Amino acid sequence: MGMTGRRGLRWMLLGLGALAGCGGGGAPCVPEGKSIAVSRMNGAGPCPAGVVAGVTSLNGNETFTPMKGVSCGVIHLKLTVTFFSQDASHASCMGTDAIAFTDFQATGGSGTDTMDITCADGTTCTETFDATLTPQ
Repeated sequence: MGMTGRRGLRWMLLGLGALAGCGGGGAPCVPEGKSIAVSRMNGAGPCPAGVVAGVTSLNGNETFTPMKGVSCGVIHLKLTVTFFSQDASHASCMGTDAIAFTDFQATGGSGTDTMDITCADGTTCTETFDATLTPQ
């Protein structure tokens, strides 16, 4: 499913796998079919500034909808997103995430996102971000 976000940024949520919550039974923290927004900040790693800016420009535009309810507690999430670098090259890039939260709740949660990034201009790097998930 492709989408166009604000500022003309195109992105695509290519894959969603290994969404697993560990916690008590009962109603899930986020029910099936509810959208969850992803935002990232404070990139740390060797990726060029334009690539980091491309990732953080997804903030406010990237959402996904789980196919089953998400439990409270520990959560691990894998996403694959495409984006454009925000430097002069405007290279198309793809990032594969490994996101981990220690205490996901109905209002969302914060954790870390380690993203392996590959760009059409030959750039490859791994960057770690502070990540936030917010149910919409």
